[in-house]
Amino acid sequence: MKVVLSTAGRFHIFALAKELQALGHLSHVFTGFPWFAVKREGIERSRVTTFPYVRSFLMGSRFLPFQFSWATLDYVFQLSVVAQDIFVSRHLGDCDVFVGHECVGLISGRVAQARGALYVCDRGCSHVEWAYELMREECERAGLRPILKPRTLQREMAEYELSDLLAVPSTYAAKSMAAKGIPTSKVVLAPYGADVSQFHAARNPTVHTADVLYVGRVNLRKGAHDLFEAFSQLRIPNKRLIIAGVIEKEVTTRYRRELSRPDVVCLGQVSRQEVGDLMRNSLVLALPSIDEGFGMVLAEALACGCPIIATDHTGAPDLIEHGREGFITPIRSPELIVEYIEMLWRDPDRRIEMGRAGRRRMESLGGWANYAAILVKAYAEAIGAKAASKA
Repeated sequence: MKVVLSTAGRFHIFALAKELQALGHLSHVFTGFPWFAVKREGIERSRVTTFPYVRSFLMGSRFLPFQFSWATLDYVFQLSVVAQDIFVSRHLGDCDVFVGHECVGLISGRVAQARGALYVCDRGCSHVEWAYELMREECERAGLRPILKPRTLQREMAEYELSDLLAVPSTYAAKSMAAKGIPTSKVVLAPYGADVSQFHAARNPTVHTADVLYVGRVNLRKGAHDLFEAFSQLRIPNKRLIIAGVIEKEVTTRYRRELSRPDVVCLGQVSRQEVGDLMRNSLVLALPSIDEGFGMVLAEALACGCPIIATDHTGAPDLIEHGREGFITPIRSPELIVEYIEMLWRDPDRRIEMGRAGRRRMESLGGWANYAAILVKAYAEAIGAKAASKA
């Protein structure tokens, strides 16, 4: 089986590429990132083609002294993905399966299908229309103007329609697809893996701090409102909210008072090693996302022996049992986040046992190898069904 992958960046696609390469299935990877940004991923250079011309401008725009409007960003993003899509369609080559990560597979997927290949749309989040509806509600809740990206919405929905298979990483994402009318027979659920060798638990776990850890970009989609609300309600001594990640402009503006508190520590973007150290030394990792396709930080925290509190709009239900390795809450439930954090603070023995259970859980899941095995099996079955329908 020859598999070609296309992604605008790295994401989980390069983890999949590495496993496919080990299995002998990887034909090629196309990426919108330059080679220096992906060479550490362990893929043979001859199997990687970069197309960084427009994508690099889009990534660099984050560092400009001004910010583009959402309409302009939507236009530039579409320019980057369409340009890559056209490029890939012209350099695709022979394959049995073409996997297009969200927004870069519409044109090249159609070309692949015309040549008899399977087109798999890889969607790392919930159904795009579902996600937009949630974000519209969240913007209203925060008193901000809604974020509109109509070109992106239309393109992704066209990919869903065209694809032979639609790969998603969580039960939550699969449910959103079903709710929006995508046939369940078309959806492949393949939860992401985690490299537990890069994230390890402490040998003698003890937590002497009351640090609540948040890792990742801080925005409305990831539950910024509930994160700050829960922390403000928390009644434990010497508490700190540790934020490791980029804080987006609307959060900086809307929650300036919360971010200026002396017990809120904003570290910015940190290295993977620093993330691991933070996870091993924090009371809990919180991810109160309103809409999250999976949340790799959840798997990483569990691998580090750090209990998690996350919403059911993440990959948490695919990773843990509520009350064993962490806690799962409905979205927009800061009061429950407070209850669970205070519970862990009052009962350090339970917190330590939860951390150990989380580590055992991650070791049992099979990591990225299991993720790739699920997808390879789905590819093979779809190819077989396609051949049988033509016989």
